[in-house]
Amino acid sequence: MNLKTFNSEYNVVEFHHYINHVDDKVVSLVELLIDCPIEEFVEDDFTSIFIIETDKQTHVFSWYMVDEYYEENGYLKVILVK
Repeated sequence: MNLKTFNSEYNVVEFHHYINHVDDKVVSLVELLIDCPIEEFVEDDFTSIFIIETDKQTHVFSWYMVDEYYEENGYLKVILVK
């Protein structure tokens, strides 16, 4: 899978999208496991439009905020919230 932003492209190892209701608000959460060194990760890439391309579908997301990111098993775990 590939993740494309206006400025970068990442190889996605794992991708999950969740929708929750918290205090009468809808919260959208995207969890990513990407093949990227932590020092090359740019948080601002996710504040506008980004897409995730799989073999069969393209998912379009916009205006998320990076909640957290950290290294996990040689990859970068990224959690985005809207």
